[in-house]
Amino acid sequence: MGPSWVVRLSLLSLALINSAVAKDDCQPSTWRLKAVATSSGINCRMSEVTGSKVDAEACASMATKWDITVEKFYELNPRLNNDCKNIVPNIRYCVDGFPEPLRAHDGKCGPSHNDATCVGTDKQCCNKNTWTCGDTK
Repeated sequence: MGPSWVVRLSLLSLALINSAVAKDDCQPSTWRLKAVATSSGINCRMSEVTGSKVDAEACASMATKWDITVEKFYELNPRLNNDCKNIVPNIRYCVDGFPEPLRAHDGKCGPSHNDATCVGTDKQCCNKNTWTCGDTK
C-alpha cells in the first residue's frame, strides 16, 4: 500500500513553506516525488491508550472514535499489521499526527538522496544543481 495523498501533501507543503524570499536567499525548487516517500518517523500529536482487552476490531474502533480512516490509523502506527491482529492492550497508539520528512543531516538533499530536505538543519537551502544543503541557492 503506497503513501496516502495526505503524506504526499505534507511533504510537498514543507517544500513550499515561506516561498517569498529575497533574491540572494535560496529560491524554492520542486521535483517530482518518488512513488514511495521516505519518512524519518511519525510526529504524533495525539494518542490514546488501548483498553485491557483488544481484538482485531480495535484499530477500526479507535479510527472511528477519532474521525480518521483506518488507513490513516495504520499510517500513524506503522508497527501495526493491516489486519490489526498485533495490537497490544494498554499501549498508547497515535491517532493524530503526520510523517516527519527525511532530514538531510549529512548535507545531501533532493531526489538523488531519498528526497531528503534541508529544512530543519543548519543549512536550510537545497541546491538543485549539486543536491547539497547550503545557505543560499
